[in-house]
Amino acid sequence: MSLPGIALELIREVTGRISSPPGHGPRRAISFGYPDILASEDQIFDLFGNEVSKELRFRPDSQAILKWHSATGLTDRIVESRHFFSLLGYDLTIADIAPIRGDEVILDLNEPLDAALLAEPFDLVIDGGTAEHCFNIGQALKNMADLVRVGGCVFHINPASMFNHGFYNLNPTLYADFYDENRFRITFLKAVTDIMFNPTLIEVPPYQRFATLPSGAILMCVAQRAQQQAIRWPMQAKYRKNPSQTR
Repeated sequence: MSLPGIALELIREVTGRISSPPGHGPRRAISFGYPDILASEDQIFDLFGNEVSKELRFRPDSQAILKWHSATGLTDRIVESRHFFSLLGYDLTIADIAPIRGDEVILDLNEPLDAALLAEPFDLVIDGGTAEHCFNIGQALKNMADLVRVGGCVFHINPASMFNHGFYNLNPTLYADFYDENRFRITFLKAVTDIMFNPTLIEVPPYQRFATLPSGAILMCVAQRAQQQAIRWPMQAKYRKNPSQTR
């Protein structure tokens, strides 16, 4: 699970958009999987300026992380993510199915979340490449949406054409239908190729069929919660809007 430079650009926009209600206290974020920041110090400076970049802390296992992500040469040092988010004004909780980095909240997204975790929703929910690894992906997406407060955002980075990377490659209509059904407003939905080294954004239609995407393409989606309601399973728009339409 990672946040390359182009993802940090979206994080900057999203965190700037989320406002805290009166008496809210520090903003809260949750990431499913430790969000390895795969960006150079120059990229971080360009995006967040000196006030953030001068305070960065770095992981002692940076080289092992770069090797794991096949990102050797991208940067020399990996930023410590919890501290990075604190510089943006966010208290970051990291959840995973196992203690990969050693300080995660342990949970299984295939199953409904514990009520205690749902009791205090988050300003920002980050899926940096986790949903596709959950066999019960509908429940995983429901869990993520359940954790977002009204006015908060969920941010996805999931594969569109990366075969056997996970259980699933996702379609734009999955986000469009799921979040429309549940009163979220999608503020960003595009594909990206070569996300770490030479990212190129590709426009994708949210509902209409299209022929293909380049191999290794990834979808990035940001959805902001506009209304509180119980999360529901959607019907695909082409059937909801026109039951006779089969293409």
